[in-house]
Amino acid sequence: MRREKKRYRSKPRAEIIKHLKLWQAEFLTVEEIAERLAKAGVKVGLTTIYRTVNLLEAENALVKIPAADGNGALYRYVADSAEESPYGKLQCRDCGRSSNLDCSHLNELIEHIEHDHHFQVSKPQTMFYGLCEKCSEADGRENKDV
Repeated sequence: MRREKKRYRSKPRAEIIKHLKLWQAEFLTVEEIAERLAKAGVKVGLTTIYRTVNLLEAENALVKIPAADGNGALYRYVADSAEESPYGKLQCRDCGRSSNLDCSHLNELIEHIEHDHHFQVSKPQTMFYGLCEKCSEADGRENKDV
């Protein structure tokens, strides 16, 4: 008789998930997650956080994107998010702020990529990097190549 594997649920993992749900509007690094958990009084190691985010990513409960600087990754809990954009995100390279991208004009680009380049685009995981309006104005780089 074959027994089904039970997924291991630990109290630290449950605390991580609980807090990720509270922060689901933001993309965070593992280090930022650890800092916020520590401030909330949750004692958990980086290894447990990495294991938890990897598990959640495999379950499609978490979105993982590369950091704008190319070092590391950012994570965002999305399992309970009803307002997830079907077209992905915009992320500022300076302040790190991200926002939903809801633009029907992208359908043309996506159709072109899928038809002419034979590449299936994962719309919700699409990330455009650049400068938000606030950072662009602050740096005097409005309408210039970023």
